[in-house]
Amino acid sequence: DDKNVPFLDILQNNNYNIKQHNDISDLRDIIDYDIILCDIKGIGDKLSPVLQGAHVVREIKKLYPFKQVIAYTATQSEPHIMAALKVADDIIPKDADEGKWIEALDTCIKNFADPVRQWTRIRTQLLGSNVSTKTVAYMENNFVNAVLKKNGTIFLSGEKQYNVSKDIYDVLKGFVSGVIVKILIG
Repeated sequence: DDKNVPFLDILQNNNYNIKQHNDISDLRDIIDYDIILCDIKGIGDKLSPVLQGAHVVREIKKLYPFKQVIAYTATQSEPHIMAALKVADDIIPKDADEGKWIEALDTCIKNFADPVRQWTRIRTQLLGSNVSTKTVAYMENNFVNAVLKKNGTIFLSGEKQYNVSKDIYDVLKGFVSGVIVKILIG
């Protein structure tokens, strides 16, 4: 957010570990964050001067579909921006009360920690990226075994059999390491 994140102090006082960045010029800057709160106006000009934060949200979900993204804005009337925001996990108005912010964060945390929900997202992206259903089924089997044994290397050991592009494999690495870490630490 180019301005103050609404209720930042209240959220931090409620044990949410939130760090504010005033802008983003490289999508790799969010790689270490599992949940992203993103303003729609006033940020992301270097990535898209027209869509701004809506473009940032759309690109984060394209590159990192397992990340949870909450978009917020003071206005929701521009159709081209709202269309870009359809991929967000939640959209809340800036003037929502702190209860709505806490509810949105709690939901995103719960969804991020749920391996079934996470796999469903990745599977959808894989199939949308023309990965064969046979390969996706093989990956799913490896993922279930990795989750049950709490060992991400089981999933990643199938790299050669997956036969996917480096970009897709990089997404898979980030995905499985995040999910396994969340399972291990609760």
